[in-house]
Amino acid sequence: MNSLHLAFIHAAVRHGEAAYNRDLLLEQVDLAGKAGAKIVIAPELALSGYAFGSREEMFPLAETVTGPTFQALAPLCLEHGLFCCFGFAEQDQASGLLFNSAAVIDPEGRLVLCYRKINAESRWATPGNPYADNTFATPWGRVGVLICSDSYHALMPRITALRGADLLLIPANWPLLCLQTGIDPLDIWRARALENGCHVAACNRGGMDKSMDCRNAVSALIDPQGCLIRSVTGEYTRQLHAPIVLDSRQRLPSQDRMHRLASRKPQAALDCALHLGGINNWSNFHQLPPAGALTLHFHGRVHVAPNQSGAPEGADAAASSVAQLHFFAVQEQDQAGTAAMDAMHGNIHAGQTMTMLCSGIGGLGAACVQIYDGQQEREPYLFLMDESQPPGSPLVVHCGPARIAVLPPAALYHPEHILACAKQGCDLVVIFVADLNEKVRLLAGVRTIEQVAMVLCAPDGASLWLPPQGHERWQELSISREGQGDTVLLDTRLTRSKRFQDLIDYLALLRNSYFLP
Repeated sequence: MNSLHLAFIHAAVRHGEAAYNRDLLLEQVDLAGKAGAKIVIAPELALSGYAFGSREEMFPLAETVTGPTFQALAPLCLEHGLFCCFGFAEQDQASGLLFNSAAVIDPEGRLVLCYRKINAESRWATPGNPYADNTFATPWGRVGVLICSDSYHALMPRITALRGADLLLIPANWPLLCLQTGIDPLDIWRARALENGCHVAACNRGGMDKSMDCRNAVSALIDPQGCLIRSVTGEYTRQLHAPIVLDSRQRLPSQDRMHRLASRKPQAALDCALHLGGINNWSNFHQLPPAGALTLHFHGRVHVAPNQSGAPEGADAAASSVAQLHFFAVQEQDQAGTAAMDAMHGNIHAGQTMTMLCSGIGGLGAACVQIYDGQQEREPYLFLMDESQPPGSPLVVHCGPARIAVLPPAALYHPEHILACAKQGCDLVVIFVADLNEKVRLLAGVRTIEQVAMVLCAPDGASLWLPPQGHERWQELSISREGQGDTVLLDTRLTRSKRFQDLIDYLALLRNSYFLP
């Protein structure tokens, strides 16, 4: 067998009709097994539907982990020799607590995992235990399970990869709330695959729930490079069949995961472990500059002829008391780059304006960031442009109303670094990159979930990403490098209201070791 056959049951689940949904699940698993599937995935809460207002409303639809659905599915798994992962409302027999759970049955008809959603529904469900192992063994390697919004924040997928998962299963109930402005779950799942180097298989649902329109919900298989392999959407129950190409050992490919985890720096997660959920005034707690507007200037290529004052176009900031941050990026450290920085020195309004110049160091695969803030010229900040190298500590500076962190490109692939900056009160993370390709743009957007604005600055352009508000998508402002460049405003009042997912296995995150295949 050169590939692993996955089947996604993209089911039109009926709200509150457990018997119908169970029969539908059994029928679809049987069909998938007859088609040769070896791993079958069903949606989140595939037996009950999603929108329930209280424990009393959900209780009649909940069942124990070895209840009637397990009893009916186990013989099918044994008959077809497959693994089945399905979402359901679980009643804990000992305590009576309810959980949003996903069970996995193996080809011998045995229960091998019952994962309880961490980011659970507040009206009826109890959060699961973040320290419980959410992975299980298969003949093709380890597989992990997260449920829907557990994949929204970056650390739970990262911990699942550290536990050895080369394939992440995500039973979901995640409609695209607005086709124009809502967060697309495909963006989240692609980023999780890309940053962890594993396949992601997300099984959504179709149809209408009590209060959710899931007709545009998508199920998908994504490869470790963040590329979509196959997907399906629709109003009615459908199956998506998709292969994962196995390696020469007939195992799930693990090279990308091992490469990514080998380049991480666990110490960066120390600040991630701070519990800051009760902080209402971030400015006072972190002694941040008072929030306000920061003007960001993105200048044209600095090797063009300077203006008559000797400074690049748009560089004159002396006449304004508004806080300003100027960005220059050049391919190599050269006379033009040095002239741009020198010219800016004479045009700085002390304490209000900062200049960042990023230049390449020829032949070393490295870059140098020089910063001048009107008070002092800081020591150059050197970093490697190679994303496979562990990113170092951030350079943290203040400019007007903003706390700003400068990180190397590798930090885009390691969510711990930017999350740690967010928990230390940073309003803006700046990363100078070699080019603004689609994947780094995707990662920059997803990083704003940590409630920081992001700037990526490259020789051929720049972009600013603003954090999402509620369920809306992050805002991306692309900036050209033609002529005098562009100017945008960042209001740091938008970055002083932060929220985090703190039910995390920080001990696993901080360990230097990770699971070897």
